[in-house]
Amino acid sequence: MDNDVAVEAALAAGEDGWVEQRMASKPKESPDYIAKLVMLPEHMRGGMRRYIERGIPPGQFMQRLLENDFMGAIGRADDENVRALKAYSVYLYNYCPSGCYGSPERVDAWIGGGGMNGREQG
Repeated sequence: MDNDVAVEAALAAGEDGWVEQRMASKPKESPDYIAKLVMLPEHMRGGMRRYIERGIPPGQFMQRLLENDFMGAIGRADDENVRALKAYSVYLYNYCPSGCYGSPERVDAWIGGGGMNGREQG
C-alpha cells in the first residue's frame, strides 16, 4: 500500500497520526512548501500552491484559514478540511513563507504582490 493510500485509510478511520504519516513522504529535491503539500487534502493542494507561488486568491475556506479566521474557516470547510485543520496549522507554520498567512492584511499583501514569483521578480 503506497503512503497516500495508507494516509487516506487512516484519515477515513479517524486514526491518530495521519498528519505525521503525510509528513513522512517528502521528495528530497522539492522545496518544503511543495513537498509537504501531501499533508493537505488532495483537492486543496493546487489552490495552496497557486496562492503561495503566484498570489492567486484562494477559495473562501482557504482565505479565512490563511487570514487566521478560525470561525470563518470552519464555517466554510467541508468535512475533510475540518479533519485536516491540524495539518494546515503544521504546514503553514513550518513550511510556508511567513508573509503569506496570519492576518487579512498579510494575505491581501501576498495576493497584491503576486506571491513568491512577484517577490522574486520585484
